[in-house]
Amino acid sequence: MWMKKDERKIARWLLLTGLMLPAGVVLAEPPGELQDGYLQAAAAAQRGDYVVAYCFWHPLAEQGDAEAQYALGWMYHNGYGLVSDDEKARFWWEKAIAQDHAEAMFSLGTLYSVGSETIERNNVAAMKLWVRAAEAGNENARFALRELVQRNLPELKSLTSLIRAQDPHLLGDPPKPAARMPKKKAAKEQKTKEGTVAVLPEGGGESATAAQLQRSDK
Repeated sequence: MWMKKDERKIARWLLLTGLMLPAGVVLAEPPGELQDGYLQAAAAAQRGDYVVAYCFWHPLAEQGDAEAQYALGWMYHNGYGLVSDDEKARFWWEKAIAQDHAEAMFSLGTLYSVGSETIERNNVAAMKLWVRAAEAGNENARFALRELVQRNLPELKSLTSLIRAQDPHLLGDPPKPAARMPKKKAAKEQKTKEGTVAVLPEGGGESATAAQLQRSDK
């Protein structure tokens, strides 16, 4: 039995903020049914039992569960119950990102922005990931993106210009006002022997005769 999306969000929030579940809250399924692996992993991580958490999360991650993939990346990056390994953190976060996991986008972008012993700093990659996360509604990515732009790094100049042109709201830029159409000049009337001719402004098209001229040609 898979956990509902809202329950996963709550479990992840409790895990990452380090909060303990209220007393009396039982994470297990009713007797006779399998307990949800993700909830058990989150509860174990809260207790500091990271080996147990890994044993639950790893099979789920292998099965393609984006939340578990993100959690494994988090464990490898921070060295919780495992040897710190940013290569493996990136591996699992990329798996989650392939499923549009916004928190994984933000986390890997942050790793690229600071670099580590095994991950080379790459501000362009960081910006691209933060843009995707911000577009998905991640406020941390939106804030980080704006801070990065304010550094005016040369390698980000063209990418920043592209974002300003296409999605200025991501950088906090006000929307550009709509271009105002120029006012049309009133057509001038010219009297001739044949009748009244309406002369359009320069560049406005060909001259056209008024109704009086049209009638005289009949």
